[in-house]
Amino acid sequence: MAGLAEDKPEDVDQQWGLRIRDNFRMKVANPAGCYCVRLVVDGEPLEVVVDDWFPFYIDNKGKEQFCFARNKRSSGSKKGEMWVQLLEKAWAKVCGSYEQAEGGTP
Repeated sequence: MAGLAEDKPEDVDQQWGLRIRDNFRMKVANPAGCYCVRLVVDGEPLEVVVDDWFPFYIDNKGKEQFCFARNKRSSGSKKGEMWVQLLEKAWAKVCGSYEQAEGGTP
């Protein structure tokens, strides 16, 4: 995800599909809140199933904030996206927890 974030804005839409979108088995929001993400772990493809419940906290203004990754809506945009949280949750599941998933190498 960090590599994608470093791309030029005009290239992001094209590369998003190649690098990110194709790793999701579902391309639209699922009313059941269940998603399958394809990751490659140690060179082996792995499908990880996660739900759309993300850890959050209440800030000092009484507003709910995600504990880890944030979507565009939480950073000011009107359009909410959750692919970042889903990828992060899938990686945390592979690692055993959010705490163990922190950091890493490409």
